[in-house]
Amino acid sequence: MKQAPFPPVPGNMKKIAIEPFCEYFNSLPILQHEHATIYVQRWFPVMKPVIWFDDFGKKHVEHPNCLKLYRERGPITEELLISKLGCGDYSFRLNDTRISIKGNANAATVVYSELQTMRDWAEHPPVLDPKDLDMDSPANTGYITWARWTLWDSAAV
Repeated sequence: MKQAPFPPVPGNMKKIAIEPFCEYFNSLPILQHEHATIYVQRWFPVMKPVIWFDDFGKKHVEHPNCLKLYRERGPITEELLISKLGCGDYSFRLNDTRISIKGNANAATVVYSELQTMRDWAEHPPVLDPKDLDMDSPANTGYITWARWTLWDSAAV
């Protein structure tokens, strides 16, 4: 039996705004639920890269995924994403888990979106482990200053 492909994205676009992205994800037919995974990457605040070595000793440096969302967990909205992630800059990649990404990391991507929130740290502080924050990134200076005064015990960071 041939597996059903994902439905067409509105306008056949690969990159769409966050609201239609959520609507598309929420409207997926039940047959696609087990194959739909959203990979979330945080671009701000800037996090330390993940460094690992493959079986041949080759070094790999990757930007960390901060969250995976699955269709079985229910519908998503921009407000829900902000409440789970906090404010910041994010990219969302909806992948079809049946498609291999070996050789082409974008092959499994059905649709992609980005979200840049207001920097309302008091209302929606970024949900992150301060140990993973890139303390040397100039982009983080304002956030680090704010967090030291309001969130973190100065001895902890």
